Amino acid sequence: MRLLSLVVVIFFIALLITESDAWRRRRRRRRVACQMNFWTHWGSCSVSCGSGRQKRSRSIKVYPFESSPCPSALEYRTCSIRKTNCAVSSWSSWAACTKSCGAGTQTRTRSITVRPKNCGASCPSLVDRRGCTGYQCPRNCLVSSWGAWSKCSVTCGSGTASRTRKIITTPAYGGKPCAGLSDHKRCTITQQNCVVSPWGSWSPCSGSCPNGRKTRLRRVILKPTGCGTRCPVLSQSSSCM
Repeated sequence: MRLLSLVVVIFFIALLITESDAWRRRRRRRRVACQMNFWTHWGSCSVSCGSGRQKRSRSIKVYPFESSPCPSALEYRTCSIRKTNCAVSSWSSWAACTKSCGAGTQTRTRSITVRPKNCGASCPSLVDRRGCTGYQCPRNCLVSSWGAWSKCSVTCGSGTASRTRKIITTPAYGGKPCAGLSDHKRCTITQQNCVVSPWGSWSPCSGSCPNGRKTRLRRVILKPTGCGTRCPVLSQSSSCM
């Protein structure tokens, strides 16, 4: 009986100790506040140029055991992205003219020294051109086509005929000179003697004899050319007998 009473007393003592520890643990838990991790690094700006926002965050390290809220896990701040305009070098010297004579072009260039960033002004043209004129180009002579041949220089026998052409463009600045402007060739005029037909019959007498007259005719078969003999008379008259 004593042993049983002793056991019961020990049980109640242990129960009281356990309840006391639980109460102390509950008290400790109620005193624990929310704990946060360190802030992350600031993020990139929300714009590529001008004014924007950056943010950083943190997470909860120890959650509170009571309903008291944790502090904000996000934080923002303003940011400004500074723009960089394009910058170029000075123009180079003008290059040689593209044509050694006549109209051509010259160019000059420049390079980019600072590239634009963050909405900065874009680069201007890097190539510039202008017209230029080299030495005067050689100008060759230009002539027209040959004209028609002239008549032979003689009316019979051997002679010469000629033809000409004229200058359209005169040569200059060392261009090719003009070729001959006249051309000649030999010509021969062949002769043809006149050929006539035989006499025709006499016509009736134009009146009473002896005062009447009668006529007869002949015609040219081949006309004379060159130095050929001229045609004889083509008509003949006679008194009536």
